[in-house]
Amino acid sequence: MLPASMVKSMRLSTDAYLLHKHFGLGMWMRNNWGLWSEQSRLKKYFDSLGIRDADDVLSLILTSCWGHLNPKP
Repeated sequence: MLPASMVKSMRLSTDAYLLHKHFGLGMWMRNNWGLWSEQSRLKKYFDSLGIRDADDVLSLILTSCWGHLNPKP
């Protein structure tokens, strides 16, 4: 779903890069994926795991995406 340039940037970045993306990509994801909405299936899923804050969910998603693009040897 992400533009190739963003994937490349995340792949070449350090973990701290995610903090900067939080307010760009992260804000878009939070608002468009309904992470604040009680009707969102994604929010309900994370709620069931005990992760209720949208920013915490977002941090998990971005960190997981970064880890997928930068696997440990």
